[in-house]
Amino acid sequence: MIELKPSGSVTPPSNDAAPNPPAPARSVARRALRIVLQVGGFALSLGALYWCFRTATSDPALQKNWPKLLQLPLWLTVALPLISAVTVILSGLVFATVISPVRKLSNLDVVSVNGVCTLLGYFPFKLSLLFRVFWHNRKDRIDLLTIGGWFGAVAAVILASLAAAVVAALAAAHRPLLFVSIGAVAMVVFGGMLLPAAGLARAMSSWLRAKLSPSLSDKLFKLTTGLDMLRDRRMLLAAMGLRGLDLVAQAVRFMLASQAAAMAGLLDAPLEPAQAAIAGSLYFLLQVLAPAGVAGVREAGTVAVLSTISGGLRAEQITAVVLVVSASELVGNILVGVPSALRLWWRAGKLPTPAGATQVLLQANPSGTKQPLH
Repeated sequence: MIELKPSGSVTPPSNDAAPNPPAPARSVARRALRIVLQVGGFALSLGALYWCFRTATSDPALQKNWPKLLQLPLWLTVALPLISAVTVILSGLVFATVISPVRKLSNLDVVSVNGVCTLLGYFPFKLSLLFRVFWHNRKDRIDLLTIGGWFGAVAAVILASLAAAVVAALAAAHRPLLFVSIGAVAMVVFGGMLLPAAGLARAMSSWLRAKLSPSLSDKLFKLTTGLDMLRDRRMLLAAMGLRGLDLVAQAVRFMLASQAAAMAGLLDAPLEPAQAAIAGSLYFLLQVLAPAGVAGVREAGTVAVLSTISGGLRAEQITAVVLVVSASELVGNILVGVPSALRLWWRAGKLPTPAGATQVLLQANPSGTKQPLH
């Protein structure tokens, strides 16, 4: 800074400029801690998956039966990964349906995003969530707060459907027809409960927005856009219907996997419909909640819970069923995920880029002179 003195002399500018403040040590420590937790969680997940393999092969009497899984009927070998592919498609349609009251997105695009996310879900650092947010924010131009409200509405639909499955399983565990009937009624009841709950939450948020500054009020409105989605009856009916189909597909997949294990001599008898529904719902829930990659957490968690609630099944038998499901799901995820990734890559190539836009302008005006406005 130049300073004028009374004598008229000028003090030269000081070179003691304040250096750029270093990154706060606390934020660096938090970032390092997150990386350590993700890597550690991923290692624990792989350890849990290894435990499942050890448990499934711990019984010498069952070890010789594992190769028999390669001799299953063709229809069963094909049906398992196809059903897994169907669950990926249904989950993507749920996302597209939930946001439909406020924004119409291409079902094929959203399903493709979900297909890529299923492959990224095997890795740590929540890559699947980051990719989903990145794509819808950059490609579909949905702001981050609205995306948060959208994902919250999807979570509410998922929890309502899972609650219906649990009620049906507890009420009619050994009666298949009654189980299906109670499950359908519970889906309608729990889905209907979301309507008044969302309306009440929207009224409370409107009251709170009136007391906030305009900028904060706008942010709160975007964040609670999911409440407007949940207040749409047609959306709820369609989304709960898709979730019901997804739960059925999850249960059928476990029933077929248990039938495959029984054919190979790894299981005494296939799972009952209620057992398969509980297993499928739990497997799906743990997959959603897995903090550092889905592999290992969902398998070990499903085995631990089913071993507790099903008295007649041993841990190694349940583990065999779960591993058959996981193996077939990996194939199904690849069947959907790889074409989805190729399609999104093609779609991203169609988007205008700064370099591409500049080239188009230069071709239209090679001289670089300003053109008159018309």
